[in-house]
Amino acid sequence: SDITVEVTGASVTPEVPPDAEEGAEPPEPVPLTYKGHKVVLCSASGYFFKNIVLAEQVAGELEEGAEPAFDAENSVIKTPSLPEDDEVKKSVVLADLFPLVLEYIYCNQTFARVAEKVVSENAMGVFVLASMLDVRSLRTHVKEFITGTDETPGVLDQETASRILYIASAVPGGDELVEPAMETLLYHFTDIIQREEDLDLFCKLPAEKIIRALDDDSLNVQTEGEVFTTVKKLLELRRKRRERTLCIRVKGLNGTPDGVLPAGQAVD
Repeated sequence: SDITVEVTGASVTPEVPPDAEEGAEPPEPVPLTYKGHKVVLCSASGYFFKNIVLAEQVAGELEEGAEPAFDAENSVIKTPSLPEDDEVKKSVVLADLFPLVLEYIYCNQTFARVAEKVVSENAMGVFVLASMLDVRSLRTHVKEFITGTDETPGVLDQETASRILYIASAVPGGDELVEPAMETLLYHFTDIIQREEDLDLFCKLPAEKIIRALDDDSLNVQTEGEVFTTVKKLLELRRKRRERTLCIRVKGLNGTPDGVLPAGQAVD
């Protein structure tokens, strides 16, 4: 190996030495790292290629005070950081996912070698990490696993649509999954908003995604009350979080001029 990869935000606690004194302080956590080879990493990952091979160019483009991902002197490169979002971090556990991506890279980018390890619970996380590292072949395979094919259904369904849409909207490179996740959410909207967790995720989406969904002609609801309930929940959550509220036009909403619900007004 000729390079060390440090998984940003992940750490391990070293084992207590056998000869440690009784009552001694436990060792401090250290960054989670893996040994690798530059040529292998760069051949599979656009991120590693850019930050290692084009290190000088990247350094010249950094904002003042920002540190480069690659420390050439010590031959250490850090993986990209996740957005500061609790939902994203819950779904994308880098310490668990990076070994899988590394195995894929070192298995000549053969998806069959890791396919059994990509499951419904971690598929979105693998997609996000493959996108962050710009491992395009793995990203393509996992996207297909999520959305499905004509022969095989994917993991994207009414149970997973809100989370997939939320994560895809929150991370760089998630655009390819926004549309299929939005379509699934619109079709199964009635069932999805009955689940508190999914309703909360929907209400935490970026404003433009919420407005688009509620204003979409393909929104599949049985009654106006379902949209009514969603708008009420939306406004309540945003007031609690002190975010800017929305002015939402709800088609067919009675009692408000032109069907417009003023920003910040609760719905009874």
